[in-house]
Amino acid sequence: MVRCQTCGAQNSHSTRDCPSSATAAPYAPLVTSIDPDWILKERNIEDPQYRAWLQELHMLLRKELDNLKSSCERLRHDIELEGTVKEFMHLGWRHGPYVHDSGQPQPNWKQKWALKLPEQGDGRVWFVREKEAIHFEDTNGMRRMLKAKNFFTPLLPEDNVLKKIGNAIRDSPEWKDRSPACTATVPELAKRVLEVFPEVEYRREGDIKVFLVGAGRKQQRHDAVYHFTSEELHKRIVSEDGNAKSAAMSESERSRKLSLVARAKTAMVTVAVLRFNRTPQIFHDALLSSGLAKRMEVKALATEPPWANGAQIFVAMNEEDVPVDVKLRQYHVILDVSDIPELDTHLKNTIPCKQRPLLKARDAEFQVEAQDEDQDEPFAVVHTFIHYRELPVTPRSTFTLSCNDAEQGFVNPRSQMRTSEPQPDSHASLQDYFKTLKASQRCLDLHEAVDCYSSMRRASIEPNAQVFTILIDICGKTGECEQALWYFDQMQDVFKIHPPKVAFHCLIHAFAQSGNVHMAETWLLKMQEAGYDVELKSYNDLIRACCAKGCVEEAQKWFAEAKAQLGAVDITAYRLMMELYAKKAMPDMALHCFEEMEHGPQGHDNRGFLPCDAKAYKAMIVAYAKCENYQKAYEWCCRKEEAGFGKLGIFEYSHLLHACAPQQGKPADPERGEAIFKEQLEKGIAPSSGNLDALAAAVGQTTARKLCVELNIDVRAVNWSRWM
Repeated sequence: MVRCQTCGAQNSHSTRDCPSSATAAPYAPLVTSIDPDWILKERNIEDPQYRAWLQELHMLLRKELDNLKSSCERLRHDIELEGTVKEFMHLGWRHGPYVHDSGQPQPNWKQKWALKLPEQGDGRVWFVREKEAIHFEDTNGMRRMLKAKNFFTPLLPEDNVLKKIGNAIRDSPEWKDRSPACTATVPELAKRVLEVFPEVEYRREGDIKVFLVGAGRKQQRHDAVYHFTSEELHKRIVSEDGNAKSAAMSESERSRKLSLVARAKTAMVTVAVLRFNRTPQIFHDALLSSGLAKRMEVKALATEPPWANGAQIFVAMNEEDVPVDVKLRQYHVILDVSDIPELDTHLKNTIPCKQRPLLKARDAEFQVEAQDEDQDEPFAVVHTFIHYRELPVTPRSTFTLSCNDAEQGFVNPRSQMRTSEPQPDSHASLQDYFKTLKASQRCLDLHEAVDCYSSMRRASIEPNAQVFTILIDICGKTGECEQALWYFDQMQDVFKIHPPKVAFHCLIHAFAQSGNVHMAETWLLKMQEAGYDVELKSYNDLIRACCAKGCVEEAQKWFAEAKAQLGAVDITAYRLMMELYAKKAMPDMALHCFEEMEHGPQGHDNRGFLPCDAKAYKAMIVAYAKCENYQKAYEWCCRKEEAGFGKLGIFEYSHLLHACAPQQGKPADPERGEAIFKEQLEKGIAPSSGNLDALAAAVGQTTARKLCVELNIDVRAVNWSRWM
């Protein structure tokens, strides 16, 4: 039976082809063709070429998953895969940690991973947006949901099972309450549990994984597994003198536990290279205060090694582990894939939303050897002999470059030594470096710009005002305001260059963008002291910063000063003030701005007025809706339609519903709210999550639920959290 998740129709059409779906752009797969060699390729983990092919296909898979996720958020439902992308997912399942010879007798835990696609056909395939998984269905109606991130990986079925068992062990109270002297590790315990209980079952209950015994509804907690785990943890408690606390432990097991700690495990860890759009100081401080940095500090590992070019490293690795095609930069963060949710949670809890850098992409993923947890031990005792591990020694440097090399007429004698680092081109001119800086400015690559500036200084080329202006602009747009000030001081105090007007504009924009209104005002005054006239864009930056903080009086002050100094402002300034008044529920002030735009005396076009666009009308609708003035809000909706800015849409109907909500001294108007919602549906406008929230505020949550059931609205399709 096929059921549409949008309209509920059965055996009629799929969710993707539902005519009632939101009018969003369809899903366009990135994978458009399958190489025939991919289908014929055999799975051989030992082959280095095959592992390289897996890594390449896995990166392509991650891009396709990101594309599917964004399409699901836009379409607000799961996507059924067909054609080439469906064949690509089947290929990923074949080259993943799953048992593919299901015709042969297998243990229960292996049968659990075996899909019956080879015997019963491929069936239908979906992308499940909530779990970011692929949902397979064979022709007999049997379904199975698999994590797509495991596709095209060298993992084995045993690795998958051991990972699940390890998660259950970590969530157990026995592991959380273990002694600090316990030397047991989760992978070792997982192997022991699988050896003793080969048919162990596990299931997620809430946020934890538990061991179970039985089948169906008779499943219950497997106490024998937890008792066995407790005994194993007790056996591996080591006293201060290095002898085992349990006499029952065999000599071979003691030797294994206290073996040389310099030997690393052969397990592999998947490492991700995350790229953020900017790296302000608050972001750097947040990374250093995270749990990832503290664990690196405990292991005596550097989070910013010299070879990383400013990138933050939160996993034990060397320079040789980085792929050749990956060029690390200051905006990169390298960590274990399993630690990404922890980093995301930490950044959300420590950095405000408007100052938090955005994760742009995963530039690469590769695997490194996992380090042994016991590697920090300085020695091991084996048969009463003390074995010291070999400590790594930093190789002797082959090149030393002094800062005095930048001084003309002085040559460091050691600078003539052989080096593998790229040296500045002695034939490069200022124009060549300027082209490199302009390229860095276009992509906001601060690290590349700083390297270019350092190369100029080493080549004894004196920078000009344009060079410093570009550096200040890049620093400001990437949130590095302190570094922008440093370059400004270098230009003015060290090189005695009179700062150009655009350099002041860049500093004002930098501080306004970071929310520092005081510093933005200070540099605007310094700009006037330097003899420059303040342009409209600097006033707009100040107004935008005040509006972002909700400071009405400050925004009004700079808005009035802009009109007084320049005689006129543009539509951007009016729009910012109207949106601020709308948020603060000040419709009279917003109306005053609207009338000034419509009738003058304003405008740079010498016509005495500025054109009122759709955003100006929307600001008026929001302003009256915030005051719960339905009549005025509806009147402005009609005026917007008469002005030629389109008919009423989801935005207008949502704010009309908000206008029906109760306020202090005025009850709600549920009858009008229900009528507005039904009118919206009659016009074919599908509801959204925010739209249903506005309906609940107008008619009440219980009535809103009943109304959705009555009108056959699938709240899951719009991801309405009040009812899911």
